[in-house]
Amino acid sequence: MAQSLIPMMVCPLLYHCPFSSNLQLTLSQPTLSTPSTSPSYHTMGKYNNTLGQLTEGMCITLCQQKHRRPALTQGELKEWLWTMHGICVTQATISLTLKRSDELLAMAADTSVPPLQLALRTRQAVQYPQMELALKRWFLEQQDKVNLNGDMLRAKAARFLQELHPDAPKMAFSQGWLEKFKDWHGIKSFCRFGESGALDMEIVGAALLDIHVVVDAYAKKDMFNMDETGLCWRLQADNSLATHQLEGRKINKEHITLVICTNSDNTEKIPLTIIGKHLNPRCFKGINHDMLGARYHANAKAWMTQNVFRLWLLDFDR
Repeated sequence: MAQSLIPMMVCPLLYHCPFSSNLQLTLSQPTLSTPSTSPSYHTMGKYNNTLGQLTEGMCITLCQQKHRRPALTQGELKEWLWTMHGICVTQATISLTLKRSDELLAMAADTSVPPLQLALRTRQAVQYPQMELALKRWFLEQQDKVNLNGDMLRAKAARFLQELHPDAPKMAFSQGWLEKFKDWHGIKSFCRFGESGALDMEIVGAALLDIHVVVDAYAKKDMFNMDETGLCWRLQADNSLATHQLEGRKINKEHITLVICTNSDNTEKIPLTIIGKHLNPRCFKGINHDMLGARYHANAKAWMTQNVFRLWLLDFDR
């Protein structure tokens, strides 16, 4: 009775497996063997022989191991996979994985795909891989130029399918297909912020080198950075507590412009410059502008103009 309980104490999960009887005999042996010669290794091989059981992360490590040690045979890679990941696959699976070496190594170098996502997901069967590869390349080329959406992806996929597989039946690119394609290639919805995308980064990079040559001659306390920002002082939050769905309201874009300036080591902060629409607004009645603690200018649109910037520079030089 005590002997029959030993396998259950060692691994109670084995009793839920369809091949548990074979593994119980292995565990009851008094000697331990290496994974490559263990009977459990060969037994598990009959039940773990599909490519789908390998995650993309495992396939990548397998190809990297083959790249580092080209002399390894497929049989040796099979044993290495069992030793490292505890998964036994057929030699055919190893062969199919190595045929995807270029794709997998490129995927490992792609920083847009999180490593955790590669470690968890498995390879899904693709009916038209050339079409999806062409669609992915087109997407990467266009994502920085125009705003893309799901309808554009589906329309482009249908066009690529017709061009690359003219004999293929008409395929309905459903929302489910789209979501799987986006999830597989790490495509998500993002908002564009600021205007940095309108810059030519090659020109910016070359100009930065020239700027560094100039500013390196000065101490950090003598290097100042000035920028302007708009303050929409009447703009309300776009969310509110309510018992029902609220209707939207017209956005109030009433604003002033703030000019902020400080030096590199943050030891000196220039007083704010405020640009409004009215020279003497009602809130300033009876108040001396020089006592505000900030410089105040005004024009019809509350913008930074050439004249306002000239006055700011003169004040800065003082």
